Amino acid sequence: MEAEPATVTVDGSQHRLEKPVMVIGRSKESDIRVADANISRRHAEIRKEGTFWIVDLDSTNGVAVNGRALKRAKLDDEDRITLGSSELVFRRPR
Repeated sequence: MEAEPATVTVDGSQHRLEKPVMVIGRSKESDIRVADANISRRHAEIRKEGTFWIVDLDSTNGVAVNGRALKRAKLDDEDRITLGSSELVFRRPR
């Protein structure tokens, strides 16, 4: 049986993390598009490298996980990711 994929919820919309790298940003080309003027076109990536990581792509307003600003962070279930003025919730089924 295949494990349920990890997800990111943005404004009530759930996005499945099914690719090794998912770009989050304002651009139409982003895998996870967020309509927030405070988010860069290519703001951050979520990478699956054994575990999941969020990586800031030199965005203007940065990335925070659970209130801590950082360039790269390992993600755990229920982590809250702040990009611009938007909050995303990472979920990983156990």
